[in-house]
Amino acid sequence: MRLRSAATALATLGLVSVSMAQKARFVEPAGFRPTREIAFRSFDMVDAAGRRIGPQTLMELSNGRVVTAQAFYDSLNRIERGLNRVGHSLRESTPNIVLSGNYADQVAIQRQWVDYTRSAKPVAANVVVPRRAMTHSKLRPAEMATRGGKHLGAFGSVTVNDLPPILINGTSLGNNPTTSYHWGFNKPFGDNSIGVRLTADVMVTAHSTNTANPPSLKGATTTISTTFDGGCQGTLLGSGFDILDAKCQLGTSSATGKVSVGWTLKIGGYPVLSDTKSYDASYTWNDAYSIPFQKQSQTMEFPIFGPFACSGFVGVEGEAGIKANLALNPIYAEAEVIPFVKAGVFGEVDAGLDLEVASAWGGLHADLTLVNDEFTLGANIGIVAMPNNKVGWRDELYVTNKLSLFTGTLSLVAHVFGPGGVKLQDFSYPFYTIPGYTDNRTLYQTGTTNPLNWLGN
Repeated sequence: MRLRSAATALATLGLVSVSMAQKARFVEPAGFRPTREIAFRSFDMVDAAGRRIGPQTLMELSNGRVVTAQAFYDSLNRIERGLNRVGHSLRESTPNIVLSGNYADQVAIQRQWVDYTRSAKPVAANVVVPRRAMTHSKLRPAEMATRGGKHLGAFGSVTVNDLPPILINGTSLGNNPTTSYHWGFNKPFGDNSIGVRLTADVMVTAHSTNTANPPSLKGATTTISTTFDGGCQGTLLGSGFDILDAKCQLGTSSATGKVSVGWTLKIGGYPVLSDTKSYDASYTWNDAYSIPFQKQSQTMEFPIFGPFACSGFVGVEGEAGIKANLALNPIYAEAEVIPFVKAGVFGEVDAGLDLEVASAWGGLHADLTLVNDEFTLGANIGIVAMPNNKVGWRDELYVTNKLSLFTGTLSLVAHVFGPGGVKLQDFSYPFYTIPGYTDNRTLYQTGTTNPLNWLGN
């Protein structure tokens, strides 16, 4: 749990302030119910020793301020009256009073989570040989003759007609195999106060045209194009902002003997990477790009608990980027692209408490994970070796997601002191609390290898 002071310096890398309306508030969800009120009873005007004193007697507060007894007790009674309205009192013997009233719309967020888990429909994953078992899945033209007699594994066929997220033309074979896949994901999580929207997209197109008679590898022209997208947008007190926009584009061509790799990366709405390069024959890459980011609201009003009205700000900070494992050659592409984001909510009370002359101190505890997410977007596509000097057409697409959402609490705290600086009571108000959701699942997977009626040389 963190308590951030108003003097905390903001990170400079990736820092962007979110433009929001002044005095924005957390939104009360449907069904929000305050605590039942109790009867008010004023405090007697006494000094630290319990002796009665007159209204004009001077008192020194715990913060060093000197006020009249009348002013102090008027303020103290206002605090007591405000606490009574939410069912509590400064006279309670409980060492730390926890006020109730949750601004997180747990019902809506639970419904979103159920919808997310039901949308995951991996297809016949049991018939797909694990990717890493394909020790020779990448086949370069010069290696065809030496691998012609090596069996590389059998893959079952699958049906994808029952998958709403995927738009697929599938694969057609014959002498000119063609594959076209498009898988998309776009789902919001959260409520009107705090939320995220996660997006992901995979597009794969590949074809090989064979002009030889009889058909052979030498007579084929193969082209492969893949695009992997991942994104995350945040919501803070009704205002949206960008966290991550990541894209990786890959291309291969046996006609040119080249492969190409393109990157586009924005974090916090700012360009971090934009680059496209081509390479001769083959290319491998295993690395990551990422930077920290921070978004902050303007001055806002926190939920009022009892008499404690305080202002300050909330924000989102973390790290976002993209990881990838790539292995390309002119007739085959093996790619795994992983957009990721890790973000938590923080805040500060910077305008104090509206308690007039009563001695009090307040702050904000922030221990809330907004989102930790890793989409793994993968594809293996192109020409592979088959037994008996034959070749096959491989088309595999898989999407997994490792996701954690809304774990933790935002809490306001206040400490009230009586005559002589004696602490009367501590208060905490966990006004935004969610139990949290964690899941690691396959959202989509399919893979087939079909023999082609080609000679492998």
